[in-house]
Order: sequence, then C-alpha cells, then structure tokens
Amino acid sequence: MNQITPEKYVDAFISSIIVYDQEDRGLKYPSETLVRLFKGNYIPNLQKDKSGLKILDVGCGNGNNTVFFKSIGFDAYGVEIDQEIIDYLNKKFNTAGVSFRQGLNSKLPFEDNTFDFLVSWNVIHYEGNHENILRALEEYKRVLKPSGRVLISTTGLDHKILENVESVRPHEYKIGVKSDPRCGQTHYFFETKEHLQEMTERYFQEIHIGEIYNDLFSSKLYSLLVTGQK
Repeated sequence: MNQITPEKYVDAFISSIIVYDQEDRGLKYPSETLVRLFKGNYIPNLQKDKSGLKILDVGCGNGNNTVFFKSIGFDAYGVEIDQEIIDYLNKKFNTAGVSFRQGLNSKLPFEDNTFDFLVSWNVIHYEGNHENILRALEEYKRVLKPSGRVLISTTGLDHKILENVESVRPHEYKIGVKSDPRCGQTHYFFETKEHLQEMTERYFQEIHIGEIYNDLFSSKLYSLLVTGQK
C-alpha cells in the first residue's frame, strides 16, 4: 500500500470535519472523559475555578471540546491543520467567544508562556515518528505558562484503527483500514503506559498516567492518557 500524500490526507481530513458536520454526522458533544476530568476530582490539585484561565485545544476538530472549555469558564482557543477548517469554525462559533487559528502540534501560533492548560486530544500520534513526537511535546511545553498543565489522549494498541496495520519502525505503524481516510498514513503509537510516561516526563513533571477502554460490540476503542505540569 502506498503512503498517502499530505495533500490527499488534508483534503480527506477537511471533508471528515466540515462535510460530516454539515451532514449532522460530526461530533455533537464534548468528550465524556474530558467533562469528567475537568469537572470531577480525578486530577490531583486541579483548579476548580476556571474563569480567567487560558486553554488551548490542539487538533480541535469541529470544536466540540473547545466550546465546552469556554462553557466552564476558560478563555478558550483551538488550532487545526488547515485554514479552511479554521474559517469554518470561526464562522460557526462566531458568537461563542472562542478563537480558532491554524497551527500544528509542532508549530503553534502563540507566544511562549501563554496558556494555563493545553489539551491534545487524540492528535499527537499523527506526528508519525519519534523525533516529531518530541518536537510536539517541546512545543506544548513552550506555550504553557510555568506550572501550566498538559493533558494528552493518544490511541493505544488495542484499538480498531490498528487492524491490518503494517509496522514501519519501532512504535510506527502504517494504517491499513481501507475505509478510513487515514489509510496509508503512518502513526506513532505508545505501546505501554511506561513508554508514554518516559516520553512525557522529559518535558513535564508530576506525571499521571491513565487509560480509556470501550468495547462497543463491533469495535474496540482504547486510549492512553497523561497529564503533567511544566
């Protein structure tokens, strides 16, 4: 199977965000896990009052999580890979008080020490290789304020997207699900919680590791979680 070109992937991704949203097939609600984490007592020493705090939603998709962050008091910002998506989101949410900008995991359009929180929800694995993962983590750290908190979710190995994958290098797998727009793209996967902790503690402290597992009859969804502070 040939590697998908960046241009074809971006086109497919734009369709999966904008077209699905317009056809009422996009995500309508925020991640249940994120709601629990920010409104519950799962993260040690998490601030209860979010008013006046800045949060960045990296890889914000159709904005479903970004708008949730705004609703609980955050000054909320989102970034996505393509300007067409950004224009669509800014028009869609023009009265919601959130701001969307074009950016990448490894190139965020903000100054150093800008955010109190950064959420990277199921996007860092798109970086594809070890070196790019480290660049993304370093960039996350750069835009966080001192003691700012990062919260990352990333696909684990017991997940439906890993069906028919091809191993490229250690931790790097070429997606093989033909019906998926990401088919042919190489993703980076953390094989274990220990692997995720070792990588993130290079840049953050007070690391906590978790996991999410759902068996939805015909599909398994498995993600690893990590939070830490700058």
